Amino acid sequence: KFALLQTKKPLDIVFTIDENEWNGESTLQLKVIDIRLTAPVEKEVLTAVN
Repeated sequence: KFALLQTKKPLDIVFTIDENEWNGESTLQLKVIDIRLTAPVEKEVLTAVN
């Protein structure tokens, strides 16, 4: 799936937000569950939204 990141195309990413504790520091981290290329949006849908 890493290859998808190199395509420079829009992606859909599913993730969870977790707290990461390390060496006495606490930070937020995103845990990626899945990645896929964004499905193309049909022109008719875009017209309806605008």
